Amino acid sequence: MNFAALLKSEFRKIFYARSTWWLLGGGVVFASLSTGVMPLILDTNADTSSGVSISRLLNPDVVDAIFGKAAAGYYFSMILGAMILAGEFGKGTAIATFLAAPRRQSVLWAKVVIAALVGLGVQIVSAIVAATVGWFILSTYPHAEPHLSAFGDLALTASISGIVMGLIGLAVGALVRNQTGAIVGLMAWMFLIDPILTAVLGVFKNDTGKFLFTALIGGIMDLHIGSIGGPRMQAAVNYFAPLTCIALLLGYAAVLVGAALFTSLRRDID
Repeated sequence: MNFAALLKSEFRKIFYARSTWWLLGGGVVFASLSTGVMPLILDTNADTSSGVSISRLLNPDVVDAIFGKAAAGYYFSMILGAMILAGEFGKGTAIATFLAAPRRQSVLWAKVVIAALVGLGVQIVSAIVAATVGWFILSTYPHAEPHLSAFGDLALTASISGIVMGLIGLAVGALVRNQTGAIVGLMAWMFLIDPILTAVLGVFKNDTGKFLFTALIGGIMDLHIGSIGGPRMQAAVNYFAPLTCIALLLGYAAVLVGAALFTSLRRDID
């Protein structure tokens, strides 16, 4: 079986799986809620430092940052990536897959490509819907005007985070080989361990929290394409520069995928 046929086979597995569409829907809802509530929060928490209540939505840079929330669906790209290979081991279909294509390395590389594309697809769709929701809500605030470049920034953020998190999810799924364990572990890290580490390191004035996943993705959200708006809201946080965040995330993904390929090529399939 050639590589193109392998890609088509892996794509069909994802496309016809009901869980794929549930996760896509979850990503859309999560990103839309993350984006939709921000105008309400920012307008309510007005700046009163001058003694006069002034909505933060008067600042176009703050409005731009709202659209950064539309990239919040990357969690679902990661979960879907984990299911691509861990699901095969969990359902017992890995044996049939590798018998149909005895060159295991080709199968694994096909799954890597599909994980990147699926992660990208989930992020792009959820970001488009979430940005639309955010635009609709902001339209009720006549003074809230984003820069047009914010949408280009969002496209870059969503694309990079979707690809990277899809690959990281695939790698963790391959290493753990248990779908439930991989997903629980990823969610525990992203929602519990990562925030706790960030908080603890912050208390001790330790900057190593910048190397954690959520901080790196937050740093990407300050990425601009010819923006005329100047630094965005996230720039106040002590993140790495956006390109450094991208390089580190790609490095993490490369190391994890490399480890997953190495172990998967040498471990027996149960």
